[in-house]
Amino acid sequence: MGKLLTGLVLSSALILGACSNDANEATNANQEVAAEEVKENNETKQQDNDVIVFEVDGEKKEEKLESPYIKGTLAEAVYLPKEFDTKNVNDNKFEAMGTGEYEDFLFSVAREENAKDLEFEIFVMKRNASIQFGDKKTVVTEIDLEKHPVLKEKYDYVIKSELGIGNKFSALKVNNGERIVVSVMIKNQDKLNYGEFALELLRKVELPEPA
Repeated sequence: MGKLLTGLVLSSALILGACSNDANEATNANQEVAAEEVKENNETKQQDNDVIVFEVDGEKKEEKLESPYIKGTLAEAVYLPKEFDTKNVNDNKFEAMGTGEYEDFLFSVAREENAKDLEFEIFVMKRNASIQFGDKKTVVTEIDLEKHPVLKEKYDYVIKSELGIGNKFSALKVNNGERIVVSVMIKNQDKLNYGEFALELLRKVELPEPA
């Protein structure tokens, strides 16, 4: 009887050991798969950010993008055509002016602390956007975020301002008492049909993770 019990105990130990090894191998395999998926997602994301594809009057255009230096308080990264020259970089503001084909384009990210609730910040943004330039009346149009899921994921509110002297696309994010506004200004009258390009630049911004 004693030998039989000893045999049963040894058999059980071997089975448990084998199960444990199988479980460890499965866990390791799952971890490797997950790590590979993260790597692939990061590589795909980087590839997506390397180019911008948009349409102008029905014509498809594609531009290679670069990621200029920006303070982490404003964004983790922004992606712009190489024709954009950085003009201002500090903890609270980033500006890049377009040259060549993108002359009179201005891309900016601005950050302010002590933000109020979202409703109030939207009111302030709309009021500021409605400032009239000379005898030109400003027309402000809210962008329907339901039609732009990537923008909806990143921002709380997006508008287009027709200023008379050009168009401006502005995106608002309010988080933990901070307000971040990303904007693309188009002052070149021949490029006012580059609205999709402006929205694509807004989509490419990687905002800071919530604190």
